[in-house]
Amino acid sequence: MKTSCSCQLTSSCGEDIGISWYKAMFLIINAALGAGLLTTFHESGGIVSGNLVHAVFTSLSLGSLVIITRCASERNCKTYQELVLHMCSPGWNVIASVCVSVYCFVTCITFIIIIGDQFDRAFASFVGSDFCHTWYLNRKFTMTVSSLLLIFPCCFKRIDGLRYMSYVGVLSIWYLVAIIVAEYYSYSYNKGPVIFFDVHWTQIFDVVPTICFGYQCHVSSIPIYSCLKHQDASTFAKACVSAIIVCFVVYTASANYGYLTFGSLVKGDVLLSYDARKPQVLTAIILLAIKSWTTYPILMFCVREAVGDLYIQLKSLSPAEATTSEPSALSTYTHIP
Repeated sequence: MKTSCSCQLTSSCGEDIGISWYKAMFLIINAALGAGLLTTFHESGGIVSGNLVHAVFTSLSLGSLVIITRCASERNCKTYQELVLHMCSPGWNVIASVCVSVYCFVTCITFIIIIGDQFDRAFASFVGSDFCHTWYLNRKFTMTVSSLLLIFPCCFKRIDGLRYMSYVGVLSIWYLVAIIVAEYYSYSYNKGPVIFFDVHWTQIFDVVPTICFGYQCHVSSIPIYSCLKHQDASTFAKACVSAIIVCFVVYTASANYGYLTFGSLVKGDVLLSYDARKPQVLTAIILLAIKSWTTYPILMFCVREAVGDLYIQLKSLSPAEATTSEPSALSTYTHIP
């Protein structure tokens, strides 16, 4: 009988080291939050329909997350593509590795763009609209330098080693939500029409990708599960449910208050609608950039795992051969008969 193997470039967590469920919860929240605080109510036909669509797809996201982690628990998997290998076949494992690599890599690019957007907001508010003509204020320079200095050193950590960064990222997002709520009650802005319910069924398809992208923690959930001190499905389900509830509250508060503040004039990334010259808003912009820095390494970890697994599968290497050819990178293997 042919033997195939799945590999992890680096162990998700160190031996005899485990994290508690609430630390795993912070990692899941940090992986899910970070695509910007997105407001889609106007596109979805108003506040009522927007909240309804959001609630439905949040429930679906949570249900699929619990199913994935339960399957990973039963088969002792450490990555998403390894779960596909157990549940399906080596061929589907290769497809999953390619999809995970592309998806996470493109999402990482999104976070780099978000970081650049925050720099641009701050510079445009204090320097002027022609700031980009100065080389050290240009987004190409700021994105490159911030990536090399802040993101690159963190991309070699195990996923459990990113939990402290996740604390910072989650607290940053809560500050952003507090600012959005406070700005609604404290200041008067130019407001467009506010729609409560005027929806056509085709509008749902316009906002579903945005909502689903806001809960993109499924690929990283299995490596996080593998780092639990007590690896059982019920414990991790508690972390998943708690994380999704926090994400739901954050997205709901930011979307509702952002839309009520600006109406149809609100921008997709709600922070772009505020005046960055205000100290509290500038702080929120900086924290959003920091939040993106803390999320990037989690996704890059998944990219490294998927690329390593794809290398093993395409080369048809046995665990011994893989260890010989890549002794410093490929460390753990799971045999599948």
